[in-house]
Amino acid sequence: MVLHARVVLDLCEYLEQEISFEQVEGDFDSFQGKWTFEQLGNHHTLLKYSVESKMRKDTFLSEAIMEEVFVNYLIRFG
Repeated sequence: MVLHARVVLDLCEYLEQEISFEQVEGDFDSFQGKWTFEQLGNHHTLLKYSVESKMRKDTFLSEAIMEEVFVNYLIRFG
């Protein structure tokens, strides 16, 4: 299954520390998160990604995701 969602983000960069983002327009009720960078020596960087989103109810996207979760549950535990 392939799902598409449209999101316009506002980005804020804190040089060499993190890039945070928040939806200003799009298909979600809310969509926000950040990429965090941590130096692990001279030649290595650890990249962490976190996101929090809320879907609008009664949309094709939320219905499709719930259907996919249900089908995967039946396949694994059915």
